Amino acid sequence: MRIAELLVPEFDAEMGVARKVLARVPDDDERARWKPHSKSFPFAHLAQHLAQLPGWVPMIMRLSQLDIMPENGERPPGYSFEKTHTLVDQFDANIAAARAAIAEATDAQMAERWELKKARTVVMSGTRYEIIRGMVFNHIVHHRAQLALYLRMLDLAVPPMYGPTADER
Repeated sequence: MRIAELLVPEFDAEMGVARKVLARVPDDDERARWKPHSKSFPFAHLAQHLAQLPGWVPMIMRLSQLDIMPENGERPPGYSFEKTHTLVDQFDANIAAARAAIAEATDAQMAERWELKKARTVVMSGTRYEIIRGMVFNHIVHHRAQLALYLRMLDLAVPPMYGPTADER
């Protein structure tokens, strides 16, 4: 069985859960800017980060490396405050592109090395498979859990993830 055939069903399940959590993010300005601690992301920025993460998969499959602080100074755009429906739409588009990239990947492509750099210094390296699992799948699960905590702290309903929650059985 190909690696892609193992990853796609897991991807579908995890993204479906992440989408439920993302869709619960409140739109109002006060809660969008809320954060539980001074070192934390504002609610809306964390949601935006989650919405963007699946978009890394096609890039990982297309490139052999990414420098997030290249010499020419071009950097990814920062965060903005977007409405929840905009983030969900972005997430859905990124999921579709990511799913296609995973499904089309050969085992040989998944075994190729990939590097994340910052100012030419390698900060992460591994096979494409390892990077997709760690930097995308696990990263999404991590931030999805953070969003669920933000929801709970603001007394908003937390959707079921791997089973019922106190809000939904």
